[in-house]
Amino acid sequence: MTHSGKAYYYLTDALGSVVALTDESGTKVNTYAYSPRGVTRSTTTEKAGVSQPYRFTNCHQDPTGLSRVSTLTEGASDVTKAV
Repeated sequence: MTHSGKAYYYLTDALGSVVALTDESGTKVNTYAYSPRGVTRSTTTEKAGVSQPYRFTNCHQDPTGLSRVSTLTEGASDVTKAV
């Protein structure tokens, strides 16, 4: 992702959950931890103002706090469901 002209990169676990965000040099700027059910346990912010919407299993958290799950299946268009 790009923020204020700088590139940032997602680090994910085996489920696809975003566990960290790094800057161009590989330094972690944000970290995220989740319970087995996907509840955010903790977040750390090393660099203020750099936020991203993806969380547990790569769900998109919109400004209202709802998580949106997107899946792409072969030969089909993107399907989005509010959880």
